[in-house]
Amino acid sequence: MKNKSEIKLPSAPEIEIAVLGSILIDNTAGLKAFQMLRPKHFFVKANGIIYETMIALFENDTPIDTVTTYEALKKSGHLKECGGATYLSRLSQNISSSANIEYHCKILLEKWLLREIIVVAHDLSVRAYGGSEDAFDIMDYAFKRLQDTMNFFDKKDEKNFFERLPEIFDRIGDERNEIIETTLKCKEYPSFNKATGGLRPGNMVLISGPTKASKTRFGFSLLRDYAVNVKVPVGLIGLEMDTDEYDRILLSMQTQTRYDYLRDPSAKAKDGHLRFSAERFHEMKTKAKEDFAGTNIFISDNVFLDIELYAKIHYWHHKYGVKLVAVDYIQLVPTNEDMERRDMVVASISRNLKNICRQLKINIIEISQENDRGRIAEGKGPEKDCDFWFSCIHPSDEGTKIIKLYGERNELTEVPVDESIFQVRFKASRHSPNGGSFLTKFFENGEYKEFTFSSYPEAEGSVI
Repeated sequence: MKNKSEIKLPSAPEIEIAVLGSILIDNTAGLKAFQMLRPKHFFVKANGIIYETMIALFENDTPIDTVTTYEALKKSGHLKECGGATYLSRLSQNISSSANIEYHCKILLEKWLLREIIVVAHDLSVRAYGGSEDAFDIMDYAFKRLQDTMNFFDKKDEKNFFERLPEIFDRIGDERNEIIETTLKCKEYPSFNKATGGLRPGNMVLISGPTKASKTRFGFSLLRDYAVNVKVPVGLIGLEMDTDEYDRILLSMQTQTRYDYLRDPSAKAKDGHLRFSAERFHEMKTKAKEDFAGTNIFISDNVFLDIELYAKIHYWHHKYGVKLVAVDYIQLVPTNEDMERRDMVVASISRNLKNICRQLKINIIEISQENDRGRIAEGKGPEKDCDFWFSCIHPSDEGTKIIKLYGERNELTEVPVDESIFQVRFKASRHSPNGGSFLTKFFENGEYKEFTFSSYPEAEGSVI
């Protein structure tokens, strides 16, 4: 039998260098690596120490580059052991892109698992040939060693349902007595709350619709409601418009300022005066400063790859505590994945977003285009992954001329449909009966909200 030190263990030092180099040239790559790898997964000791140093820098919100890593290693006394400045400078050489970081991490995980299996198998052979131990003790040793290895992939303590009942009862009791936050409920969309029961951590919402059906405005309005009225940190990753346009839409909705005034502030009326008067401009600024004080709304339009999308969500969550993110819209997310069919790409992106929901215990709103058959364009992935699916339509496009609203005494009132009214249909749910719908309205002053009975002139009552 060879000694354990004589066994040539599976390893991939060049891949370890690629992972470290990718993090140095692109810190967002670290967000993916830090979820998948631990320092012990590196075969080369120096690489494991460097990786552990990078994790410490990330946890302290320090940018990770050659200089900061060098200083951290020097401070910890590991610089010489890790090859000094020369080795650090070589790590990022010949690394042109961090796009393959996830694939490289999987290779290192596989090599580590193989090493663990070989070491356990070698120990078993030595102990079995020795003949001094009970066979059942050797088997028990093998089981425990392999179980410890697998525990990396399932870090939760295993308890059966009965053992966990006290914890479950305590959690539900605290929620019932409002000791802890249970679900996210918005303020301006009671029908959305009724349909979802509020968003629990990890829920993903799909908002779809044909062109010009207000799906983006509905999703953005939900974000604004949660941010301004519930004070929840939110983020919007926009791929359909640029940040400037999203900024003006947000201002328009919250301050009740006509959007066309903000799109073209210098436009003049027929009498030659500015339509967007100095007085109205001052009123908008005052209301915006008051309403947005204390809110956390992050908007980004510079996501160029799907991995950047995932990294951005992780960064917002860890840095600012963002709990709700909207992606507008998912079919436009670029990727370098080599797949022949676009529907497979969209399904992969949607599945990754769902995994992020579960891992971070946040909520994500996917905004998606529908095809002519009322299904999600380019695949059914988002439909399968979402917990709640809402579809926006323009009733006037379907020939609807009258909408009936229920009043406080359950009486019906007929309201004529115009171009400003939209319908949101509750198409599917993983957690509750689906079906039903409610109305939204795009008001001339820039507001966009649920259209209640009282929204109709000279009427009072509840939503339909």
